Amino acid sequence: MPSKKPKESEGLERTALGLNTLPVAGVNDELAALVDDFVPTRFELAVLAHHYLNELRQLDYDWIFFRYTGSSEWRMASFVERRLGTIESCLGAEEMREALKDIEEKWGRIFEEAQRKIDRAIPCMKCGKPQRDPHDALWNGDCCLDCS
Repeated sequence: MPSKKPKESEGLERTALGLNTLPVAGVNDELAALVDDFVPTRFELAVLAHHYLNELRQLDYDWIFFRYTGSSEWRMASFVERRLGTIESCLGAEEMREALKDIEEKWGRIFEEAQRKIDRAIPCMKCGKPQRDPHDALWNGDCCLDCS
């Protein structure tokens, strides 16, 4: 008998995309099974929210700064956003904001530092603007995406 998965996993199954995709741990595999007779405390929900937001920000970072994404990342992001919504409906918006304040600040600093590094990147040889994408020079020589 298949184990029951959370509602946030709906539509994220391996065959949902029409592809023979790999499972995503905790989203659409056996680790996503709900545990009977376990009800998390408010503290545990806050810890889970913290974990999920950290996971989501890492996916955002990988996309923004490395242009890295795939079907597994898409499914994980969808699941995490849904799960965070469910946790917020249990905790309330204010408690959720407070629980996630430190992780938001941490990722804010990480994104700012990464952006500063990009802003100091080698300028475009045609227009002189910093190359926004860290991979511009790899793909387009010495020109930014606008000029290539």
